[in-house]
Amino acid sequence: MKATISQRSPIGPISITWDSATATIDRIGIGDRCAPATRGAAKASAPASVAVLQGQLEAYFSDSDFTFTVDFLSLNSLTAFQRRVVNCVCAIPSGRTRSYAEIAADAGSPGAARAVGRVMASNRYPIVIPCHRVITSGGGLGGYSGGLKIKRALLCFEREQEFTLTREFAASRTPALAI
Repeated sequence: MKATISQRSPIGPISITWDSATATIDRIGIGDRCAPATRGAAKASAPASVAVLQGQLEAYFSDSDFTFTVDFLSLNSLTAFQRRVVNCVCAIPSGRTRSYAEIAADAGSPGAARAVGRVMASNRYPIVIPCHRVITSGGGLGGYSGGLKIKRALLCFEREQEFTLTREFAASRTPALAI
C-alpha cells in the first residue's frame, strides 16, 4: 500500500509517497504532480527514509549548495543509460545548467538528447535528482514535471539565493503536515 505525506516548501507543497510494505520512497510530487496526503498517514508512521528526505529538502531550501544523498531512493529499475543520465544530472552543480544534448554526450550517447528528455520526464525524484537544471540547447527551459514556473523558481533560487517564501511556509516553518 502506498502512503503519502505532504511537506511545505518555498515552492509550495511537496509530497513524498512511499510503499508502506517495503518502506521505500516511491516518488516526490511537486507543483502539478503533488499528491494529496494519505488520510491517517502521520509523520510518525513514515519510514526513516522519509524523515531523512524531509530533512534534506529543508536543508536544500536553506542552502541550495546542499548535496542530497540518493542511497535511499529506489533506482534499481533504471537501465544502464538511465543511470548514466541520472549520474550526469546529479553532477550538475547548484546554480548551473546543462543541455539535454550535453547530458547525452556526457552519458556516452551523443545524439540522444531526446532520450535524455524522456529520462528527465520520468524522474520520480525531482529536486533530489535535479532535472530542473537541464535545459534545451537553445537555452530554453524545456519541460518540467512540476511546471515551468517551479523550474524557473528553482533555477533562480539556486543562482541568486534570493527566494520569496510562500506566505504559509514563512509563517509556519512546519517541516511536515499530515492531512
